[in-house]
Amino acid sequence: MIKAIVSTLFRNLIKIIAISGVALIVYTVGLYFIYPVSFTAWTSVLPPDVQKNQGLAGLLGAQDFGAILGGAGSASSQLYGEILKSRSTAEYVASKINLTNYYGNIPKVELYEKFTRDLEVEVTKEGIIKIGFTAKTGYFGRDPKDKKAAAEFATLISNTCVLALDSINRHTMHNKAKLTREFIETRLNSTKQELDSAEHALAKFQAEHKTISLPDQLKAAIDAAAKVKSEIITAQIELEYLLKTVSEDAPEVVAAKSKLASLQKEYNKFQTNSDEIFVGFKDAPLLGVQLSDKYREVKVLSEVYLLLQQQYFKEMIQEQKDIPTLEVLDEAIPPIKASSPNMLFSMVTAGLLFFLLTFLYYFKKEDEVKKYLG
Repeated sequence: MIKAIVSTLFRNLIKIIAISGVALIVYTVGLYFIYPVSFTAWTSVLPPDVQKNQGLAGLLGAQDFGAILGGAGSASSQLYGEILKSRSTAEYVASKINLTNYYGNIPKVELYEKFTRDLEVEVTKEGIIKIGFTAKTGYFGRDPKDKKAAAEFATLISNTCVLALDSINRHTMHNKAKLTREFIETRLNSTKQELDSAEHALAKFQAEHKTISLPDQLKAAIDAAAKVKSEIITAQIELEYLLKTVSEDAPEVVAAKSKLASLQKEYNKFQTNSDEIFVGFKDAPLLGVQLSDKYREVKVLSEVYLLLQQQYFKEMIQEQKDIPTLEVLDEAIPPIKASSPNMLFSMVTAGLLFFLLTFLYYFKKEDEVKKYLG
């Protein structure tokens, strides 16, 4: 078999080279003058700045939108990359740029699919998001004006995609802040009513029993317990909020339940004598117990109300904010060098292919002749 291959190759080498050479010339001329020229424009965006303790996150121990999207660093960048490949991005770009001039008058679903295929998104290990769009000229597109138009169109699309991502990000943050603000507002109003009622009950009890204050040691214990109790109520609010936004088996919910159980266990210590630092509440005289309960209720509600009020105003500000949420590292500029076709690679590949096909033609031809004669 090998001997037959070598024999066929040497007998027809000149013919093979001549035919494959002519085919390569025709292919190269067609590739250069007829085949569309493509240009890819790239822009890059810095990793999302995931800030903790912002918005309701400060109250609930969660994170801001960047963390909600998928955590910090590159994980969040990966999800931003998926957003760029979504239909929402295509719709935004289509609302700013007439894509039908480039893709033709086709159904929107098909247009968005083609747009997404031409869009390239890369996320580096450092979390930097790179956005590239490839635009091509028409056939016989070697004219400098056509190439310039394609390069500028690719640049426009890449930069518009950054605006699309920022718009989607801001819209989502706005909606989340609104949801959070409405949730806190409801809890704030109910807590204010409870606080007013507790303060009125405390004042009435003090007036009826001529009691003004508690012993310092018991008051210190109540203040410490009230702080833990306020954290318990805060954790309950956190759990309630999470159950409205994520599934019950989500890691955040499991963590919130664990935190709540731990705080409750800590709070229970104040109801016993096991703590050597504070006097157990049950050891106080009956009148003192009643006063301490009312004082503690006011203290707890005051702490919770203060936290809710702070977060309410933070969410109001967040809801009204309309500033860029992304920082561009490198803005896209019109590329000078075409991304395709790669003339050298294409010529080498085509030359080898033509040579192989021509050789196979002669090899098969000689094989058929041998069969016929033999």
